[in-house]
Parts: sequence; structure tokens; C-alpha cells
Amino acid sequence: MVRLAGCHTSIAKALVLLLALVAACSCSPSPSPGVTSAIAADHHRFRSEAPRPVPDPAGPEIVGHPSFSTDVALRIQDAMDRFGASVRVQVEGAFVLVDPQHAAFFQDEAFTVRRTVASLSAGPFHKPLEKPVTVSIFGTRDAFVQYSKHRYGINADKPRLWAYFIRSTREIVVDGMSGIHSLTHELIHPYIAQDWAHAPAWVDEGIASQFEAPVWGPDGQMHGVRNWRYDGLVEAMRSKDRGPQTRVDALFGLPDTEFLGKNETTDEAKEDVQLWHYATARYVLQWLDQFEPRAMWRFYEEYRDTRDVDPTGEQAFARVVGRTPAEANDAWQAWVRAGARDR
Repeated sequence: MVRLAGCHTSIAKALVLLLALVAACSCSPSPSPGVTSAIAADHHRFRSEAPRPVPDPAGPEIVGHPSFSTDVALRIQDAMDRFGASVRVQVEGAFVLVDPQHAAFFQDEAFTVRRTVASLSAGPFHKPLEKPVTVSIFGTRDAFVQYSKHRYGINADKPRLWAYFIRSTREIVVDGMSGIHSLTHELIHPYIAQDWAHAPAWVDEGIASQFEAPVWGPDGQMHGVRNWRYDGLVEAMRSKDRGPQTRVDALFGLPDTEFLGKNETTDEAKEDVQLWHYATARYVLQWLDQFEPRAMWRFYEEYRDTRDVDPTGEQAFARVVGRTPAEANDAWQAWVRAGARDR
């Protein structure tokens, strides 16, 4: 089942042609065996654990550069090849949403994508995505884990993943049981990847983490509110070892490998470092977002546009905030200790 929403007429024409060809085939596409067994399982949808999106692992490369409409059509065909002709597909702007299990919550997720796209397009990212992105939303944990293993060789249970974005294939894979939190996080990455190809990891992941707990203002713009990462941040601030490094200025100039915990020797240590750094980046950017209207995005734009002469972003921060990151640290920490609430 294919449904189009918010896409160009050329896309629709391409899809009509494609679906006619598919209908004429004598053999129906069948799902991958490993995924089929997981999809067949009937599990309840839990939200008891906090979603923990992490940076994308490497995936296989897509060869060639098809036109936008052709790429959309190819992604729909790929979904049918993988999951069968009954797979539900819905196009929202540049996002090709794939629902292999006809999950009851799929339309809620589709609405979230639509709302997020509208907000980002009207706000920080006026330029639409030039290339489509597949968003595979699984209705059970088992199906998500099996797909991750068979498609990308990812063990989604170690460390525990709820969603990820593969930049090379332009696919977001989501365990729908985690709700919208992981989805809204991952939706940010394609926009930043197009707008600022080599954005520092702390900026990329900090902004994405900001929207794990999204709210929409009267003007339709997205903002983040306090979420599950807060407790970990407070714990780090109180820690004898990590407290001195849980500061605003500690993020500026922090190498991506260190931010992402890539130097750690175990999966557990890597995840622990990521959670600490993600929480710090998230709440620094949330504080900026509440500092004044558009302060977070002004900093992002200033840093992006002047990184050649301001590699750490400290000067961009000072221009927006009126204080250096080190000078802003006391105010930020006081805000966090007071509950990181909306001001």
C-alpha cells in the first residue's frame, strides 16, 4: 500500500509507472527470512525504557545519483522487495516512511514527521532535502533487532539502540516501541548533514537530542523540554571525576572521537561516555534555546559560517550570548540545578 503526501507531481507519475510494472510481475516480492520471523511475532508496545539514539554506524554505499523522483520510486520498490507487496509506504516530503508490520501507531509517527518537516522548513532549514530518506519504522523490538542485524550487521542490543541514521544509504531505522522520541532525534540528522556536512558531533547530536522531547510553539517552531537525559547530567555534575568536566566550555573544541567515546575499549564504557556527553550537549543547547528566541539556531549558523576562522565555535557563542562559554558556565549550571525548566 503506497500513499503520497506532500510530494511533487513528477514523483506521483514515476510511482504510478513503477507500481504498474510491479503489478505486471508474475512473482511477488517476499520479505527477508530473518526479518519475517521477527515480524510474525506479536509483542506489546512498551515505552518503559528511555530511547537512546546513538551516532550512525557505517553502512553500504549507494551507487549512482538518481533524480529525486526516481530515488523515491526505487526506495518504495526496495521496501516491497524486502517486506512484500503489502508493506505500507507513505511519502512525507523527502521522507519515505515504511511500515512493514502495519503498526497501529504508524499514522501517529507519520504525523510527527509531517509536523517536524513543516517546523524545520519554516525555521532553520529553508532549503528542502535534496535527496530522499527512507524511514523504516518497526512495530516490534524483535523486528527492529533482526532488520538491523541482517541489513547492516548491527547488534541493536549491545549497546542498546532505539534508532539510527545510516548516512551512506540515507535510511533511518526506528524501533517504533520507543515512541516519537527516537524518531524526532534522527529526523534532524539529514538536515544538518546537508546544511553542514562536517558539523562537530557535539553540535549535531546535541541539537538532535534536543528534539527527543519536542514541543511546538504557537508559531509552529520546535523546542526541546527536559527529558530522561537530565538525571544523568545531574549525576555527572555531582561526580568527583566528571563534575569538573561537565561544563559549557568543555564542549568547545572537543574532538568527535572523544565526544562519541570511540577511544573506549568496551561497549559499556563507550555508551557511558556517550550518555554523559550527549546530556551535556543537549542541555547546553536547550539553555541556549531558552536564552532568547532563536539563540540556539543563531549560534549554529554563526559557527557554521565562521568555522574556518573560529574552529572551536567559542567566538560564535560569545557573539550570540554576550559571554564566552567559560563565562556562561555558572549561569548554565545554576539553571540545570534549578531543574532545567522553561524560563
